[in-house]
Amino acid sequence: RFGVEAVEMIAAGQFGRMAALRASEIVPVPLAEAVDGIRLVPPDGELVRSARALGISFGDETRTVYNL
Repeated sequence: RFGVEAVEMIAAGQFGRMAALRASEIVPVPLAEAVDGIRLVPPDGELVRSARALGISFGDETRTVYNL
């Protein structure tokens, strides 16, 4: 859905925007608005759990390194 919106924005000559989810719709949002302020997500929330399940690291995991 985001990709479709991005392609539609390019076709319409709408640059400097990104596709964003507002309520249940994907809409174009100016980049300045998208990066205005810090938005926090709960570290144990669904977004972070989903990202971790995909293998995305947030730098807070401990791992064992083996020197063989």
